[in-house]
Amino acid sequence: MLRAAGRLVGGGLNQLVVQVIIAVVAMIFTAVTTVIGLGLKAVMGWRVSEDVEVSGIDQAEHGESAYEALGVGRFSTDTGAGAPAPVRRSTTEANA
Repeated sequence: MLRAAGRLVGGGLNQLVVQVIIAVVAMIFTAVTTVIGLGLKAVMGWRVSEDVEVSGIDQAEHGESAYEALGVGRFSTDTGAGAPAPVRRSTTEANA
């Protein structure tokens, strides 16, 4: 006689126990990582200050700016290879 395999009868009680253990381990892992994240938030905070964000996080966090060395980027003034810096135009000049 063929035995039906499915969600309720496919693995018997052993399979159910394995799945419950895996679910409990996943919940414990999630709880531990949440506690670690909240601890880091309390100690360091999630974000840098607005002043640092505006002035450039690379400069504040690492003491250098990757984009200025490459001559690209929104705030780049040094093109790196002796070429002139890009000309910034206001939106009214660009649309005229």
